[in-house]
Order: sequence, then structure tokens, then C-alpha cells
Amino acid sequence: MKNIVFHSDGFGDLLVCFKALYAIKQLYPEYKLFLLTNGLMESDFLEKIPFIDEVLIYKDDFLEKIQSKNPVIFITTRRQGLYFKKLKFLNVQKCIVFPHLISIISKNLTTPLPFFRAKKHMSEIVLKLVRMINTRHFDKNFNQIDFSKIKNLLPYDARLSDNFFKQIDTKYEKIIGINAFSNNSEYRGFNFFIKDWIGLARQLSLKYPKFLFILL
Repeated sequence: MKNIVFHSDGFGDLLVCFKALYAIKQLYPEYKLFLLTNGLMESDFLEKIPFIDEVLIYKDDFLEKIQSKNPVIFITTRRQGLYFKKLKFLNVQKCIVFPHLISIISKNLTTPLPFFRAKKHMSEIVLKLVRMINTRHFDKNFNQIDFSKIKNLLPYDARLSDNFFKQIDTKYEKIIGINAFSNNSEYRGFNFFIKDWIGLARQLSLKYPKFLFILL
């Protein structure tokens, strides 16, 4: 069996990768799919997701973890020059990354081009990486994937949310999650400070008092 290793860190980043992970398993069921992550999202939760075959938690042994599974495909959502320089030494058929000067000029890295991301949800942008595994196969079969099944495949534990909602007297029409904690934008000047996210949630709650906004 051939192996695919998909790498994403952080809590917010992983939330938007489930669609891509599900697509990989639907398009390539004969491959074993590994999720490589830094452990910020609980591994117990990730290991219960049926379309992920195995979860790899790394610390300082990042490259060793990848090589130990001998993957033919490696995909990562991290976009960083120094990191890309390390990836060039991976012994894989395809190392798929987001566009960056280094990834564009390197013959060892595969990147989706042209790359248009305006007005797209991050989950749709990550799918561009999946497409690069085999563009013809992706374009032919992608529309046959039923993504509505993902929600029912994710582990569910209502204890935390039940305790939270017991403390709230108001009945809200909708609950809206704001994905504020993403490594993709952290440290690059793209993300708000926490106080700004809280301020945004407060302004939204004033404008839409019947909706409950929660920072994820």
C-alpha cells in the first residue's frame, strides 16, 4: 500500500483541512493517509476520524516522522521559506506546497499555479493542494464526492457544549464559530490581536443579537 502524508499544525488550520483530507481518501482509497501535526488538537479526537488512517505527532523529529512512513506524496499547508528548503531533501515522488518564491523555482516542490484565492474559504484553498496529486483524476472525479457526510464522520462529544449552554438563558437562532486561531496567519502581520477578535465578536453580537458568536 502506498502512503500519503498530509501536514497541518494548530487548531484552526486543522479545522479547515478536514474537507481536503476527506477528498484524498475518497479519490485515493487504495492509499494509506497519515496526518502529521504538532499535537495542538487532541490526538484522541483526530484518531477517531475514519478517513484518517493514522495520526503522527511530531516534536523535533519532523523529517524523521515523514521519512519513517516512506510516503509517495507529501502535502503541507505550512508556507515558509526555511521550511521549504528542508522539504527539498525529502525522498518523495511529489512534495506539494503553497506558492512561494522557493517552491516556484524548485524542481523538487510542486505548487498549484495559477493560484487565485480571493473570496475563497480556506477549505477550498487547501483543496488546490489535493488537486496537484493528479489534476486529471481530481477534475474527473471531484464532483462525485459527497462532502455532506463529513459532519457525521467527525467525533462528537456534547459534554463541554452542554455545560456551556446550561449557563445561557437566551435562546439563539444561530451559533456562528469564528476561526481566530490559525497558524497560517500567525506571526506574519495578517492576523488580528486577540483583543481585536473579541472586539469583532462583540460588534457582530450587537448587530445580530439573535446570533451567538464563539471564537474557535
